[in-house]
Amino acid sequence: MERNHMPQDSSEGFASRLERRITNVLRVCMYVGMGLVVALMILTVVNSVGRYGFDQPVLGVIELSDFFLLGSAFLVGAYTMVVKSHVAIGILVDRFPPRAQAVIDSLTLTFCLVAVIAAVWQSFARGIFMMHQGQATAILHIPRFPFYYVVAFGWALLAVAIIMRIAHLFPKAVKG
Repeated sequence: MERNHMPQDSSEGFASRLERRITNVLRVCMYVGMGLVVALMILTVVNSVGRYGFDQPVLGVIELSDFFLLGSAFLVGAYTMVVKSHVAIGILVDRFPPRAQAVIDSLTLTFCLVAVIAAVWQSFARGIFMMHQGQATAILHIPRFPFYYVVAFGWALLAVAIIMRIAHLFPKAVKG
């Protein structure tokens, strides 16, 4: 029995499938970031109970809290961009016609993309530097370099989200 393989009607099908997959990856990263927030809350409760109830605080709680916060902040940002849950102030721009809004948003996002790409590069470079330096935390002796890679990964996810947003705005900016 021979199957008839019909290609997708346009590149729109491929683009929407790719966008769905990227959004799913960003959603998973968001859940990981949310899990880190939950872990941070549990750590804070355990530390408080240990400190005030048993006079036994959790060793290195500040270091762990820093790492949990860092991971949660950088893993959640890109998904926030994709679902447009970020803070936007449009007092002036909202009064412009849709095409002008799309042009302004595209330009703003392009500048943001350049800054984010620089942040990816610098975070990754700093991670390499820290790996060669062998720096670790003072109490738990956790190596610092992997967390710079988490930051670089989070910035890279945000860059992908910005590119997706620009791709949606570009046709509006060009056609009007």
